[in-house]
Amino acid sequence: MDPIIVFTFLFTLSLVTKVNSSPAKFCHPGYEVGEDNKCRACQPGYYSKNGTRCKPCTKCHKGQTETHKCEPSRNTLCLCGKGLYERDGICKECTDCPAGMFQKRDCGHNLNRLCESCPQGHYTNHTNTKKCIPKVHTTPITPKEYHYHTYDWKLIISLVALVSILCIILAIIVYYVFHRKRRQRNRVITNHANNNHQFEEEIPLNFEIPDHEERHQLMENIPYSVFEDLAMKLNPEEPNNWRKLASHLGFSLERIRNIALTPNQATQELLNEWVINPNSTAFVLHNILTFMNRPDAAAILEPHLYREDMFKEEMNSTV
Repeated sequence: MDPIIVFTFLFTLSLVTKVNSSPAKFCHPGYEVGEDNKCRACQPGYYSKNGTRCKPCTKCHKGQTETHKCEPSRNTLCLCGKGLYERDGICKECTDCPAGMFQKRDCGHNLNRLCESCPQGHYTNHTNTKKCIPKVHTTPITPKEYHYHTYDWKLIISLVALVSILCIILAIIVYYVFHRKRRQRNRVITNHANNNHQFEEEIPLNFEIPDHEERHQLMENIPYSVFEDLAMKLNPEEPNNWRKLASHLGFSLERIRNIALTPNQATQELLNEWVINPNSTAFVLHNILTFMNRPDAAAILEPHLYREDMFKEEMNSTV
């Protein structure tokens, strides 16, 4: 038999075997690829975030509170109580900053409190103080002997006139400085408002989705725990946080200032107001976060981009 024919036959057979043995596809979150290369739902107590393999759900340790139960597409969310932080899956007590030191970083979900010594000439009186105060050096007051003299009236009048002139000059300087700062502040506010308007023009929120708009999940139907996960990413004071997201969503500068009064709940309050918008879908929010270069926050929305009922209909049609 011709060697070339034999080689071609064996090579084709190996390719067919390799194709038949490889996984057919990736499944949606909450499903895994079975041995028959078909998608199957995760059993109770298991979850699959990326649609490849179902994993056992995490169980909260002692001292942790279960804030979100395990779902087929999402693992259990466990948080430590007040005064505790998580490390290696265990809740530990937060370190206290004693007097003489100040708190550089507060104790959070998975970060311990960070303490530093006050700089020279400063101190703190209480534990976990966030700012050092300067030391005040007092000098003893020594009694003075007062001597009464008879002054010339012309000298007194001259001094009074000089002090009056200095007060008038000082008042003019204060008036000038105050109005100059006020104009600068108004200019900054105007520029900030213009920047917010530019943000709104960069991402039009009322754009039409080309196909299957009914598949996109509304934010009002998404679990509140997703809002809390987004808040953990966007509430900290850093670039591209909730303030920039608010500008993209069309919030006014005055409303952003009001939301900033409660920084720990800023993202939650922002999203709770935005959900009344008819276009407030997870798909739109995901696109904005991606545009902001926040893939960590956008990844939280990926399991919730599409409606569950539409997803089940699609799965039934494919099966």
